[in-house]
Amino acid sequence: MSRKTITPLHTALVFALLLVLISTKAVADESLERYNPGLTLADVSLPVNPKKAGVAVTVIDKQMIKASGARTIGDILRIVPGVTTGYRFGHSLSIGTQGGAEEFSRRINITVDDRSIFTPTTGSLISFNIVPLEDVERIEVYRGPNQSEFGSNSMLLTIKIFTAYAAERQGTELSFRKGTNGIKDTYVQHGGKIGDLYISGSFNQTNDDGLVHRADDTHKQQVFVRADYQPTLDDQISTNFGAAKSDIDVWVSSNLNSDDHSASDGTWFLSSTWTHMINDSTYFTANLSHTYLERESEYLTAPVSKAVGRLYWDIGYDFHSTTSEFALTKKFDFVEISGGTKYSHDTVTSNSLFKDKDYELDHNTYYTNQIWNLTDTTTLHTGLEAETSSEFEENTFVQSISLVQDVGMRNSFRIGFSKGSRFPLLYEQESGRKAYLIDKRMTPAYDVYNTEKLDPEKMRTYEIAWMYSSLDKTLSSELRYYMNKYDNMVGYTSVPNPGVLSQTGNTVTTAKNFLNTGTVKGIEASIDWRPTSEILLVASGSYTDVDSYIDPTTYNNNIGESSPSTIFAILGQYSFDNDWRVGGMYNRVQGFNWSNGWKLETQHNLDAFVEKCFGGITATKFCTKLAGSNLLGHQSNFRPEAYSPTAYWMEASLTF
Repeated sequence: MSRKTITPLHTALVFALLLVLISTKAVADESLERYNPGLTLADVSLPVNPKKAGVAVTVIDKQMIKASGARTIGDILRIVPGVTTGYRFGHSLSIGTQGGAEEFSRRINITVDDRSIFTPTTGSLISFNIVPLEDVERIEVYRGPNQSEFGSNSMLLTIKIFTAYAAERQGTELSFRKGTNGIKDTYVQHGGKIGDLYISGSFNQTNDDGLVHRADDTHKQQVFVRADYQPTLDDQISTNFGAAKSDIDVWVSSNLNSDDHSASDGTWFLSSTWTHMINDSTYFTANLSHTYLERESEYLTAPVSKAVGRLYWDIGYDFHSTTSEFALTKKFDFVEISGGTKYSHDTVTSNSLFKDKDYELDHNTYYTNQIWNLTDTTTLHTGLEAETSSEFEENTFVQSISLVQDVGMRNSFRIGFSKGSRFPLLYEQESGRKAYLIDKRMTPAYDVYNTEKLDPEKMRTYEIAWMYSSLDKTLSSELRYYMNKYDNMVGYTSVPNPGVLSQTGNTVTTAKNFLNTGTVKGIEASIDWRPTSEILLVASGSYTDVDSYIDPTTYNNNIGESSPSTIFAILGQYSFDNDWRVGGMYNRVQGFNWSNGWKLETQHNLDAFVEKCFGGITATKFCTKLAGSNLLGHQSNFRPEAYSPTAYWMEASLTF
């Protein structure tokens, strides 16, 4: 396989040229710029407006997060139209949407404060490398491969998580939660100021027993720190640091006829972003980050057979990723242009996941987006992205175009087309997952061993949508119809053994490209109603029809199967007497297919809470909460034999 050496030098040259061109254009159009409304640092950090955006986007704000009663980020994502979440283990979130639903969340990208949690090397690190839910200010979820600047894997969903500014997290907050299923959570947060530097830090400890019928209890400690500094009116510098340690999936047997499990995750990251206003129509953003993850996972099976005996797995890995991103945005009267580049250098080491022990990979991404103001009521959104990888000869490309038409003050319509792609993961291309035959002198035996040269995945999306927003902003809604065409997808299939010792004898499982795998058609709807500050009601629904052209007997997983499914979710909150609050979230899924072949017939899920607070808005405030999850019974998940149990807990919090 060709391994190209890519350096960031040409990236810097291209970006410098872009800066010169836009700066030159700014001087030439100086007289035109006098009529621009002007941009400030506050404008840069504003949430996207779904009614004006050129893509389908759901904004989950702080009020919605609190109203849901959610204990994890995965739970709150169920309010997004067409999205369902499940767990392979109690600690490992899986996300399904738009006919793509499998264990490792391929085709989904996640960022925290513009730091990507997804890496083309190992996939979405969504189990533990996320900040505590209490520190999250809002979540923006982009549906479809429409956002060109997000890069590889942004095919079905891009989830952008934003934490609160340190200036908004001043003072101290303490909370403690204890309940059934081993729930015992602690959260401590404090914010202060040193001159013009605002700092906020939190410590979060999470404990629970995970799923029923699995030994996967979770014990996690997590630290998150954010610092914000504004040295001038035109500059903003933000730095995030996070670290987490988790002990998961622990079980030690008392005899040789049981399974032994032991797993843990240790991770930390450091990320810094600088935003500079060049003038009132141009700004520049730079982000540098480093992420480290050490995953340890050991598994000793009961005897498989007399011929095989016991299998010992040691499938952990060490992962480092250093990334940089530079972006420039220029606003003219008739068009807003943004462009940028990303570079990442990843290293991964594993003794039992890949064909080789050590890998180094480089990825470069170049993107540009434009918002053309054709008329006062018509905007055209265009975007282009290209990405290279040292692991693959072929590059990936994203193209998007959409037209947004305002009709009066309340309504707007959008029609769009986009093409998405993603690089296969290193795990897919270089799979060499092996176990050791402990009763046969630790001889290695493979169950997954890649024999194919993989090409990037490719898909197309067509959509039309209607958005409504009342003049007083108390009611907003969206209705969207889309069609996804999966032109080239990566799935797993059995192939003849290439000459390794395999647990399955004459065959091994390998990743492989499948062409023209299927078509997904769907309707998504959402409504957000906030008539007063005491009432919040958000609902979403979807109907999805998957037409798969692949014989289910020819592959193992990672490609959606033919099935119509419906998803409905409603989130609500009511506050009364200024110190009482009730709320929760209901979710119903019917006819949903995870791509490992398990079909979820019907699932009803209800989370609810009641809260009583004492104290004023600015003074010390003490709150108590009684909450429950899965109140309608155990909730099915990614694995049919394991369930999320009904759980109840009490929570007490103090802010001052």
